[in-house]
Amino acid sequence: MPVPSRPRGTKPKPAWMVLACLLSACVAHGPLPADGLGVSAAAPADPVTSSRIVRNHVRLAVAGLSCGPHWRDPGAAARYAAFAERNARTLEGAQRVVTAHLGSRSEFDTEHTELHNRELLRLRRMGAGAYCAEMRAPFYAAMDGSRVDLAAVPP
Repeated sequence: MPVPSRPRGTKPKPAWMVLACLLSACVAHGPLPADGLGVSAAAPADPVTSSRIVRNHVRLAVAGLSCGPHWRDPGAAARYAAFAERNARTLEGAQRVVTAHLGSRSEFDTEHTELHNRELLRLRRMGAGAYCAEMRAPFYAAMDGSRVDLAAVPP
């Protein structure tokens, strides 16, 4: 069976970008864990706070999947994946609140894609070194397993 080819003039997406989107989709559609360790177990009903949680989740995903080499941490992506799994209930709850606020899953998916794209553009504009230096402390603070307010993760 022949392998499909990309249209001429297009470049493949970096693996970390594809992985970031896939992992965030897994959180949205995966099974819920029994306990939401690391962040509060229930997502707030407030759309503003839930939007912050979704935005900060995207930032942590991009950092975890992009910055491991800069942090000399080959396990950064695995730390992020474990964090997303451990906090699936809160993350999914926040996504549900934002989806309801936007009016449809399609609107949420569009917004979520734009969040990822903006964060990836921020990484590109700042340069990986500066971006990863800025995201190191918030990333490891969220990954350490203690309770953290995901709505307030800097920057």
